[in-house]
Amino acid sequence: MTADGAAQRCRYLELDNVCFAAGARYAPTAEWGRKRTVRSEDTWHESEHAMCSAHACRKLVEITRNGTAPIADEGVKRIGDLYRIEADLRGFDPQARLAVRQARSTPLVADMQAWLVHHRARVATKSPLGEALAYIAKYWDGLKLFLTDGRIEIDNTQTLIA
Repeated sequence: MTADGAAQRCRYLELDNVCFAAGARYAPTAEWGRKRTVRSEDTWHESEHAMCSAHACRKLVEITRNGTAPIADEGVKRIGDLYRIEADLRGFDPQARLAVRQARSTPLVADMQAWLVHHRARVATKSPLGEALAYIAKYWDGLKLFLTDGRIEIDNTQTLIA
């Protein structure tokens, strides 16, 4: 889907093809990841940028399609574990989602950050895997933003569904 298509299908306030939900914003591409002051419901505020975990996962999946890649496979599994928790939370109110995320997802994300640091130090930076890990590290703060607010989704899939 193009950025124009994403903006047209967005159910939330749309500004410059960026979708806003729950005080966070999701961009169709990671390159739009800068904070900016935005207007929402007659109030100006600086929004936090929630990055889409599906983009991070896709980088690793592409590597697994090209052959044996145990590190990428493990990364996909780790992200998949987070998605399984999110599937269990569908329909929960934001406070309940946040409580479960803090109990179940936060330790997994902390382990994944240690995993990421460990493997980035051992993988060639210019290799496809090194570039995928660098991408995830670059957007790490936005990828884990869903842990701080029960209204924020792990990815922007629901934001883009009309």
